[in-house]
Amino acid sequence: ITGGTGWVGRLAARWLMVHGAEHVVLTSRQGQAAPGAAEIADSLRALGVPVTVVAADVGDRASMAALVERIDAELPPLRVVFHAAGAAGSAPIRDLESADIASVLRPKVDGTLVLEELTRGRELDALVCFSSISALWGGAGLGAYAAGNAFEDAWAQKQRLLGRPAVSINWG
Repeated sequence: ITGGTGWVGRLAARWLMVHGAEHVVLTSRQGQAAPGAAEIADSLRALGVPVTVVAADVGDRASMAALVERIDAELPPLRVVFHAAGAAGSAPIRDLESADIASVLRPKVDGTLVLEELTRGRELDALVCFSSISALWGGAGLGAYAAGNAFEDAWAQKQRLLGRPAVSINWG
C-alpha cells in the first residue's frame, strides 16, 4: 500500500487483512519514521496478519524497485497493489509555480507509472488507485491535484483495456 501510513492506507490495510491478505506492506516516504507509524503497524498486527512498514517514495523508481526486490526475496508473492499515495497542495491555478504542480503530480502520475512498470508481467489480483472526486468535479485550489487524479482514472481505464486488473476509485 503506497501512502500506507496515512489514514486511507490504514483503512485499506484493515480491509485487505479482513479479506485474506497474508502479509501487508505499508510504504510511505518516511516509513517507520512517519508520525504514528509504529502504532498503526501494531494495531494492524493485532488483527493477526504480519505488517511491514518501509520507507519508499512511490515516485522514485529505484526506491520502489528495491522494495519490490525485497518483497520477492522475503515475503509472500506480490498479488495486490493499493496506490494511496498523494499530495494535495492547495492554491489557485494562477498562483501555482511549476515546482508546486510537480510536487502534487509526482505521487499520482510518476508513482502510477513506476508501479505500472514494476508490476508489468506479474499476475496481480488487483491494482487499485485511490483517486478523488476532484478528478471529475475539480475543486477550489485543487487544480494540480485534480489533474493527477484524472491521470490515475484514465490510466486505470487503459490498463483494463489491456486486460490488467486495475481500477481507480474516486473518493468523495
